[in-house]
Amino acid sequence: MKYHVVQVNETVHDVARKYQISVEEIMKLNRHITSPEYIIPGMKLRLPVLTEEVSEELKDNFLDIEKYY
Repeated sequence: MKYHVVQVNETVHDVARKYQISVEEIMKLNRHITSPEYIIPGMKLRLPVLTEEVSEELKDNFLDIEKYY
């Protein structure tokens, strides 16, 4: 799990923009927040860990390209 510590005058919208995730995702992981406008500086927000999955087909394509060069 990844975390973000809320700064002064920061909203959930600001955090979502910073990490390029939706407000809904943040709200879902932080049920203690009743409003995305009301968070307290120093509060620790849970954030989703974003991973990229590469399909086997794509991996094979990369290997073919690598062999070519």
